[in-house]
Amino acid sequence: MKRIVILGGGTGGTIVANRLRRKYEPADVAVQVIDRDDRHLYQPGLLFVPFGLARTEQLVRSRAAQLRAGIVFHEAGVASVDVDLVDGLDDEMVSPGMAEA
Repeated sequence: MKRIVILGGGTGGTIVANRLRRKYEPADVAVQVIDRDDRHLYQPGLLFVPFGLARTEQLVRSRAAQLRAGIVFHEAGVASVDVDLVDGLDDEMVSPGMAEA
């Protein structure tokens, strides 16, 4: 079985994970996503906040809930990547996104 680990569960990491899950059966490829928290802010929706058409809390969703069945979500921070461990994976993706100021 192939193992794919995606660091970052923002928009990019979520899209890649979901597309991989659609393409490959869980028995063939294990897809895992690691992110520091389970809160995904839908940033395009922030355009509606100043006009009273949306509230910020309405734009926050669980990262794990955005992932297709068969994708394992780990809520954990990543301070560094062990190159020896990465060499043992079939594929990896780093999609760290940005931190809120």
